[in-house]
Amino acid sequence: MKFANDVNLNYSRSETVHARQVGATQHVARAGGQTTGAWLYPGFIGRFFRGMTRQSPAFWALQLYLFLEYFRPQQIYEVLSFFPWSIVTLTIACLLFLTESRRRGHLLPTDWLLLAFTVVVLASSVAAIDPQLSIQKMDLYILWVPLYVLVSRLATTEERVILMIGAWILWNAKMAMSGAISWIGCGLCYRGWGIVGTPGPFNEASDFAIEMVIVFCVSTWFLYGLWPRLSWTRRFLLAAVPFTSLLCVLGANTRGSLLGLAVAVLVMVLSSEKRGRMLWVAFVVAIVVVIFLPKESFDRFNSAGEDNTSQSRLTYWRRGIEMANERPVLGIGYANWLPYYRARYREKGHVQHNIFIQALSETGYLGLAAFTMLVGAVFVVNYRTRRVLRDVKERTRLLRSLSRGYDAALAGYLVAGFFLTVLYYPFFWVTMSFVVATYFAAINERKLLAAGSTPPAVGVELGRSARMPFRARRSFAPVATRDFGQS
Repeated sequence: MKFANDVNLNYSRSETVHARQVGATQHVARAGGQTTGAWLYPGFIGRFFRGMTRQSPAFWALQLYLFLEYFRPQQIYEVLSFFPWSIVTLTIACLLFLTESRRRGHLLPTDWLLLAFTVVVLASSVAAIDPQLSIQKMDLYILWVPLYVLVSRLATTEERVILMIGAWILWNAKMAMSGAISWIGCGLCYRGWGIVGTPGPFNEASDFAIEMVIVFCVSTWFLYGLWPRLSWTRRFLLAAVPFTSLLCVLGANTRGSLLGLAVAVLVMVLSSEKRGRMLWVAFVVAIVVVIFLPKESFDRFNSAGEDNTSQSRLTYWRRGIEMANERPVLGIGYANWLPYYRARYREKGHVQHNIFIQALSETGYLGLAAFTMLVGAVFVVNYRTRRVLRDVKERTRLLRSLSRGYDAALAGYLVAGFFLTVLYYPFFWVTMSFVVATYFAAINERKLLAAGSTPPAVGVELGRSARMPFRARRSFAPVATRDFGQS
């Protein structure tokens, strides 16, 4: 089998043979014996932006789309509202991605289950009570599919994962700091409307709080992964992101997000190899909650299950199950909840306030099964990331830390989502994309370390398959390498 196919490079065969002899040794020497991400640690900010300049046009277009999705300047400034910036940017990113000659990676269970859930959503739209309404609102979901493909197949090296997550944290840091400053400005008081973020999916306090729970988990583990390589000044600067996101969760005044935060912190402690350190994080979170959470927010937990909000949610859940039982296969149709609810029950009604009831009522038991299996597959892929890197723990600290951050973020999302209608919001779909990208980056990093530790002789054959199977091999044949950050 040709070596070029195995290492997924576009070298000629002669270049590949030469790379096998000298490439690995030179790369490890340039990196000072560290992993690919070592380029980032000294001179963090400058090297971050220089790393961005080395990426492909598709990667740049993807980052621009994420900026537009999280910052929403086209909705903040009316002068920019004349053009569909987000859709055009995502389309350009897809076209540029298709022009790249790099290998796309093998298929994972998340790919197949995402395809299955998408097919169910489309089928439920065709068979919906009001198919026209489903088509009108299809962009709320369908855009996450190409985004998943772009993120999971572009950010497949440690360098690109760092750039991707770093930029994502930066976009969210702006919202977190603005929300925290707003809450501090009112004296950390109780406000019924809470704190909101940018227009779009973060313009309601409950939805914004879920995003902040996810940001808290990922940014905390991102800081933990980079901790040994950062100065104290940079540590404090980066620590401002999880701290301000934590304040936003408290100020948003939503019980579901506070429960999601509690479960996320618990998962962070239980999943950590050195639980003592994460116990300190949990201790700090508990102190912040006790000091800053308004008394009115504590009182709302005392009335949970008995107040009007709780009773209305229970009613929506029961009626959602009734709808699914009437149309068990494909449900009432994607995005058809409100018109069907109002026609059937003769009242104004509200959304389902539960992601599982949302999937069940709108896409039937088939859609609920596909979504539930997709969630499980994401956790499995995330576990596989740590398994791939278990023999090189000291040199892959950041990737393993991010993997644990994703677990906590997803747990927090599922708990908070049990009380909110956020199935088609970016929370799950973006996090899932990060999980798969980090998995592929872990495989490439393991190959790189194998090549750097024992430079192979000319003519050595690799394994049977040209791709890494989902069950990552325990022993990795030495492979040639180059600077994976360059496109």
